[in-house]
Amino acid sequence: MAQAFYGAFAISLDQGQFDDLGEGKLVEESLFIDGVVQNAVRSHSINPASIEAEIRKALLPRLFNLLGGLDSANTVIEQVVAIVRAGDTRQPYRLSAWQSRPLLALDWFPGGGI
Repeated sequence: MAQAFYGAFAISLDQGQFDDLGEGKLVEESLFIDGVVQNAVRSHSINPASIEAEIRKALLPRLFNLLGGLDSANTVIEQVVAIVRAGDTRQPYRLSAWQSRPLLALDWFPGGGI
């Protein structure tokens, strides 16, 4: 899911902030966020609200310092929580209860297209 968390930065930050941080730092932060999410799920797997609270608690101080403000940090955190709620839909052979076929590349994009 680290790729999705990298995308959360791309969606949430303006181009100047994104470029200032650089790809290496954003990849590092995305991997950190992935670890935070995995720990939160492992610790609070029964209660989704507790998972979200743990993610917010762990990420806010770090992202506040990294991004230089509460608004930017909260915007990224909201994207991360949305990704966690949706789950990892990029898995090509993950089937849901209503779906009888594997996910296709076009299923990965909103609206079914690029």
